Amino acid sequence: MTVHFSDVETTTLLRSTEPTDNPPSSFHVPKWLLGHFDRDSLQFGVRMSVCLTVSSLFVLAPHPEHEGGFRQGMWVLITVLFVCWFPTLDVASVLEKSAQRLLGTLVGAALGLACGFLSLAVKEAHGFRAQAICLGGCIALVTFAVCSYATARVGQARLIEKKNYATILCMLTFTICLVPFYSMSDKPWEKSILRVRNVVIGCFLGVGLSMMVFPRPTVPILEEKLTKAVELAGESAEAVLHTAADVFAENAYQVSQEDGPPLSSRKRMTVRRRKWRNAESDYSFEHGHDSVFAKCEAAMKDYKTTKARLGMLKYDPFNIGWSKDLLENFKVEVNQTLSRSMRIQTTVVLMDGIIRNDPNHKFSEDHLDIFASVGTLIRSMLSARLDVTTSDAIEEELRTNLVEMRRMIVDLAATVSASPEAQMPSTHLDRSTHSSISSSTMDDDKDGAGTPKHVEGSHVCSLLFLQLAEHLAIRSVRLYESRKQCDGVSQQAKKLRTSLAVK
Repeated sequence: MTVHFSDVETTTLLRSTEPTDNPPSSFHVPKWLLGHFDRDSLQFGVRMSVCLTVSSLFVLAPHPEHEGGFRQGMWVLITVLFVCWFPTLDVASVLEKSAQRLLGTLVGAALGLACGFLSLAVKEAHGFRAQAICLGGCIALVTFAVCSYATARVGQARLIEKKNYATILCMLTFTICLVPFYSMSDKPWEKSILRVRNVVIGCFLGVGLSMMVFPRPTVPILEEKLTKAVELAGESAEAVLHTAADVFAENAYQVSQEDGPPLSSRKRMTVRRRKWRNAESDYSFEHGHDSVFAKCEAAMKDYKTTKARLGMLKYDPFNIGWSKDLLENFKVEVNQTLSRSMRIQTTVVLMDGIIRNDPNHKFSEDHLDIFASVGTLIRSMLSARLDVTTSDAIEEELRTNLVEMRRMIVDLAATVSASPEAQMPSTHLDRSTHSSISSSTMDDDKDGAGTPKHVEGSHVCSLLFLQLAEHLAIRSVRLYESRKQCDGVSQQAKKLRTSLAVK
């Protein structure tokens, strides 16, 4: 079965615009409203509304005139607010943050009460001034000890990177519990006990409500993040290869030697529309480099958040019943797929830098055609909107293009080896050329957005870029295979989750 990239782009990838048979609804939601709300935002709003309304009962239920009401119930409300504030709606994040809040609160309360009772003993023996000095010393010593330990390295990472929230809560609770001891109150420890009690209630209440109101397992969230990372890799590859085809084909800068010394001015050539340009694509030649960097930046940002979310798997209650091997296998596959997607992004950044700095590479029309073809095939193959059969067919066509690209590399390498001196760009500049570059290039190359005037293309540089394009395509195939393996593990997890739900 042979699938051509042009057919895929114009038929399979594009959303269908055919009219549906569903009758029009009598209730029409304004378009501006639909553009701001989606399912996740509405579910998050409902969850937080329920959580805060229930937790506010600890403050609103007791009558204000009754002395024996639920004291300091505001801490329950505050705790529920902070531990449930996760727009992703995953229960594992709520559990992890609740555990950190409990840990920080208990440790901070223990330290605060210990220092507080010590200050009471000092006050009995030496008075209030001595107690104030004791409390100040305790604050200094405990703060130094906690902060130093939190920023110490445990293995390759610092403890504060994993327990940052617990560290902050520890210091906050320590201060809240310690300060009341410097007063005339008969029970200065009572405020500490009430805070600990209400924080514990708030943590359990937040976890319970999160598991009842639109709970989401961590695995589907990771699958969504992984799909986005793979698609961004395909879009970045397409953007950089299409940019290369456009820049090298149009000879982006034309040298004018009518006035002044050589390389004194450049003129932008008119961009003609190439046959591979897809009107439905979000790629634009005028913003080609910006598009490449925007996609790479988004991919790197998502990479960090997805890696951090992998640690939430051990907190996810929906994974109860999973075998340890299945969970570890899933983490390995996700890690491998994420790493391969990031390798594509690093290759894209390197290629984009070459395009920016030397637009005068010597490429034939066949070279440029295969750049555009491979770029479109990579994006189509890594798109989540295609079924496996179609994606496999696109992979086969991409492999066919790789064979042709390898032939081009061999031919170009033979050309370079035949006369290497003639193909290498000249690195020698005489004084007149150097002065011309120093006087005008810096002004014309504002913010590094221009192209150095002394750069010359060569078959050697073209060979390097062609090899990078082949490398990018090979990495894309490996990423696609890795994603299929990860999908297989995800299917096993879904079957296991379904069987556990039935039981």
